[in-house]
Amino acid sequence: MTNLKEFGNYLKLARNRKGLTLRAVEAQVDISNAYLSQLEQGKVKQPSPVTLHQLSQLYDVPYAKIMRMVGYPHQM
Repeated sequence: MTNLKEFGNYLKLARNRKGLTLRAVEAQVDISNAYLSQLEQGKVKQPSPVTLHQLSQLYDVPYAKIMRMVGYPHQM
């Protein structure tokens, strides 16, 4: 089962570990800070795999892990 709140917390922690604000992330990956905020609050039910890939690269977190967290099929 997908726990979007847990996923959102994971993203927020990853962003904070990098010392980035929502606006800084917006500038680097061209995703609106409003959408990023919704992701972190667990309000986006099916985020784009492209968006997840961009964030995984910026935050240095495993892409497969965040795909799994939101319920997408993935390969190990």
